[in-house]
Amino acid sequence: MCVLTLASRLKGWLFLVLLHTAPAMACTPFLAQGKASTLRVDVGNMVVHANALPGTPVYSKTFSWNEISDGGEQWIACNNGHSDDRDFDFNAFMSGLAQSPEIYHTNLNGVGVRISLRAISGFGGFPARMTSVPFTARVRTRAGQSDDSFRTGTLRVKVELVKTADAVASGTLDYLDNHFLFAGDTSVAAIEIKGKIKVGACTLSASTPTTVQLPPTNLNKFERVGDTAGDMPFALQLDCNSAVGVKLRLEGNESASIKDKGVLKNDARHNQARGIGVQLLYQNAPVMFHKEMDMGTAAEGQYAIPLLARYYQTQRRVEAGEVNAVATYTLTYY
Repeated sequence: MCVLTLASRLKGWLFLVLLHTAPAMACTPFLAQGKASTLRVDVGNMVVHANALPGTPVYSKTFSWNEISDGGEQWIACNNGHSDDRDFDFNAFMSGLAQSPEIYHTNLNGVGVRISLRAISGFGGFPARMTSVPFTARVRTRAGQSDDSFRTGTLRVKVELVKTADAVASGTLDYLDNHFLFAGDTSVAAIEIKGKIKVGACTLSASTPTTVQLPPTNLNKFERVGDTAGDMPFALQLDCNSAVGVKLRLEGNESASIKDKGVLKNDARHNQARGIGVQLLYQNAPVMFHKEMDMGTAAEGQYAIPLLARYYQTQRRVEAGEVNAVATYTLTYY
């Protein structure tokens, strides 16, 4: 450390006082209290949604060290008596093939794991912000103090499961790293992560219609723009393997004269009816085209999305004929 001291200007002298701070000496760390432990994390039953993008965290939780360490807290000190502060390095590693510098594959395809650590208030010089494994962190034990050791109880451990591929394998998650954390050459902890992974998705039931037939209707039911007739309920029937959120997106050729009413243009090629379109409704409200609509959460098993189609008058003048409209839909799960 360099301290620059300026004397009074009246005397015109400049004094430079150079103070040296001796660096901390390296030490050979050992476990002064406790023993090498295993950090055991059970994520329980997890659902990975089929439509989640790769890179999406599907589980994230922060634990105190003592909460998941089967050996409790460890105190790490220098094994050679010292009167000066001493430094040593924490080295954190992950085993297995790396998906990225911080995400490692597990035994399940498409599921990766990321581990991060921090120390409360940067205890001992350990990073106060979450730092992802792998890393090396230098800490210091303070000589002459009652707590001249590093205490692992000050550490917080963040465990994340990350979707790493479009396709995810369901099954039992079993990740074990026996060489997770070292203080110098002294083993401090292994880490074990267990759980059950299921891919949450739904399949379209064969009972879902591909064509909805509206009943024949007389022209005298249409007197002004906005009149409707021929209500025909139908449903998209889903079979879901778990509770999962469902979104529906509809695409179609909207009527040019009627916007934001869920009305499709009549695209009949022959003998086309004039001034008539087809309106789609969900829960008695017009659907929105070209936007995702939240259909709620489907329970495990069968789930129905109720819709309704009907004729809709789009112009003042109407003529009898054929009515045909096409809509395509996309279902996503979250």
